[in-house]
Amino acid sequence: MESHLVIDVKDDETVIALLEDNRLVELQREERNPECALGDIYLGRIRKVRAEINAALVNIGFKQPAFLSYNALGGSSFDASRKLLKSIRSEKGRKEGRQAEATKKEEKTKSSPDKNKIDSLLDKNDEVLVQVIKEPINTKGATITTDISFTGRYMVLKPFGSGIHISQKIKDICRKEKDNYEIIKIENLIASIKPDGFEVIVRTSALGRDSRELVSELKNLLNRWEEVKRSLKTTKEPGRIHKEVSRAISFIRDSFNDTYSKITVNDEELYREIKEYISFLDIDKPNIVEYYDKPKPIFDAFGITKQIKSYMGRNVTYKSGAYLVIDTTEAMHVIDVNSGTGSRKSPDQKENAYNVNMLAAEEIARQLRLRDMGGIIAIDFIDMEQPECDELYKYMVELMKNDRASHTVLPLNKFCVMQITRQRVRPATKVKTEEACPTCHGTGKAKPSILLTDEIEEYLKRVVESNRSLKKVTLVVHPFVASYIKRGSWGKSLLNSWKRTYKVAIKVIENQSYPLLSYEIEEADALSNE
Repeated sequence: MESHLVIDVKDDETVIALLEDNRLVELQREERNPECALGDIYLGRIRKVRAEINAALVNIGFKQPAFLSYNALGGSSFDASRKLLKSIRSEKGRKEGRQAEATKKEEKTKSSPDKNKIDSLLDKNDEVLVQVIKEPINTKGATITTDISFTGRYMVLKPFGSGIHISQKIKDICRKEKDNYEIIKIENLIASIKPDGFEVIVRTSALGRDSRELVSELKNLLNRWEEVKRSLKTTKEPGRIHKEVSRAISFIRDSFNDTYSKITVNDEELYREIKEYISFLDIDKPNIVEYYDKPKPIFDAFGITKQIKSYMGRNVTYKSGAYLVIDTTEAMHVIDVNSGTGSRKSPDQKENAYNVNMLAAEEIARQLRLRDMGGIIAIDFIDMEQPECDELYKYMVELMKNDRASHTVLPLNKFCVMQITRQRVRPATKVKTEEACPTCHGTGKAKPSILLTDEIEEYLKRVVESNRSLKKVTLVVHPFVASYIKRGSWGKSLLNSWKRTYKVAIKVIENQSYPLLSYEIEEADALSNE
């Protein structure tokens, strides 16, 4: 299997698409410079303590407060972060007031009849150091924790902790090979360079890596923590004090493996950033990152636009003519499996149901990754007998092993309904697959489509007459329109006729995302960077 990562950087967002053997399996979107992203660290101030739900609402600089539950306080990390804030504020000349407040809080905590209540630990206007663990979804604010961590490719650093923890997968691999040397080597290396008061979690990707790489990454994570402490000294109001790396870099960090054959990006700045990151990882694939600078949209060039329109709608057709119907509510996602024309493959109804359900499991496992669906997912399969249901459950568990998000798959119930819970840290990916009406553009009033080429020619004429020195223009149209204006033997097409009439070179670019009767003419000066 070969993996190809394609990154489309637009004016307002970055879209990341992962292809496996040219088949779209993951799609993620991120606003350019998002206000609140997973992993960002904020200085917050308690807005309200909600004792009835054992949680607090925290002002982190946005209109919508963030949600901090008692379980997300992090135990010892909360105490340590509070001491850090206290010491920083003392350095800034507020020592007496802060010390008195801290003493009062300590007395309150000691005298509290129940230390498991958040109102025994926090008061309104208290400062807290927090990190986003779930991005804002719909009308809900971000979910935060005081258990701060910095994630790298090979390890996770926690400033308020202690000890070294090795990935369970590394332990399982070493146990299977009856070789504990690698675990001992990693533990001794981290212990020799890790400062006191820090916890390190070694990730699976660290297995077999050079000591130099592990040391370099740990130093990098420690430097990021020092930057946070410096920012705290100059920050007074609630707001972000540390921004997590871009979604593109974090995606590569968490998913990069030996199957990656190419990373293609159409933004020069991000291209350089990714190249630098790949070289930092010391991966022996020097030419894996390529810069795409052709005029054709990058997703069109790699067949991604067509796949998005095919697989991101409410109805998704898969092999054998069967299809899924996917609906989303506030609380959960519901997927209905339909046999469609797949029921005609065999006269045996049981065999048909089994084949349709097994193929549906493959498509559903891909859809969960593709749409980044989180929370509760209920899947209504076609009814089968218990032995076949057991086989389907085992197959789904196997398919979901490729999913990096935390998940739980439950066996099918007597109604042949399966429930999956999947980690939800950001809104599900939504793509508008419907297009505006090609004739009325949503207005309900149609213009004659036969006049489109006349309209394009009239606009071209105005562009050329307004700039007599113009030598070249670019015409961006739907592929069907491009085919029409190029139609005809050499020299007799509409395109060549326009070139002769207006004495200007015309470059035609096909854009699949354009409605059928939309077009755009761009002067050469506007495309000088291409």
